[in-house]
Amino acid sequence: MKKLALIVLVLFAPTAFADWVLNQKLSSLSFLTTKNASVTEKHTFNKMSGSLSDEGLAKLVIQLNSVETGVPIRNERMKELLFQIERFPEALVELKFDKTKLDSLKAGQMMDLPVTANLKLHGFERSMDANLRIIKLTNAQVSVTTVEPIIMNTEWFGLQAGVEKLREIVNLQSITGAVPVTMSLVYNLQ
Repeated sequence: MKKLALIVLVLFAPTAFADWVLNQKLSSLSFLTTKNASVTEKHTFNKMSGSLSDEGLAKLVIQLNSVETGVPIRNERMKELLFQIERFPEALVELKFDKTKLDSLKAGQMMDLPVTANLKLHGFERSMDANLRIIKLTNAQVSVTTVEPIIMNTEWFGLQAGVEKLREIVNLQSITGAVPVTMSLVYNLQ
């Protein structure tokens, strides 16, 4: 009888014992930079992968060589001088979340969830707080977005020397070290 009950539970609980996988085509991660104290530009990363596991672990892997600034030479300079992709090709975001909260959402429902994420970037690791909005789009698709931008500082990750090189190359007065980051991620149930 217990085995039958377990089989019924597994068959009728679509999110039990399953992972959610990032849908890269429907996802975006953007950041802003400000130069000369008044010119702000938006940038994105075009290649990411990620998952939400049944154990409540969220992972997001960002391919730093996929940075897109809208200017090809700036893309190359950011890859080489700022991110140093030969040595540090990826950034990794990990966080633990309460899987039961995700499972309790019905299609069309949302919740805001404060989290602390761990970011590994450029050989450094730092915990950061964020407020996420989770919307269960369907029983097989969930959206995770930032409620407000996450403010990162280039100094936290040893990127200031690269920022300075970029500033010198294009003869700017300044490039601000505070970088607002936003994301809109969609995960599909596997």
